[in-house]
Amino acid sequence: MTDLSSKFLAFYEQAVKEKTSGDARWELWKKMYHFAAVPPTTEGDKMARDLLDRAWDRYPSVLEQIRLGAASLRPVAELQLKAVDALLRPDKPIPIEILVYVGGFEDNAFTVAQEGHIMVALPLG
Repeated sequence: MTDLSSKFLAFYEQAVKEKTSGDARWELWKKMYHFAAVPPTTEGDKMARDLLDRAWDRYPSVLEQIRLGAASLRPVAELQLKAVDALLRPDKPIPIEILVYVGGFEDNAFTVAQEGHIMVALPLG
């Protein structure tokens, strides 16, 4: 499991401390966090900037959940994976990474499968 919530919190706290807005906040986001559920393209960067700008004023309402990180997920993601494993009973191990990230309130969980590795990304916020 990879939990990006502490990385987001570091960015958020620094942005609030510096009273950043607009371009300065975006540059700090790219420097300190730089994760969004968007394609890794120039268009994806524009989407990420828009998500950040639209979500900024809403983050205080979910800071407690973000501070809890992966522990705030319900149902507990690891237990759900064990249930899927028990149901499917694969003949060999399937490597799955759970990535917990702070989104822009777009409720965009996603899965990426590459070369025998599966990543399931779950948003907080």
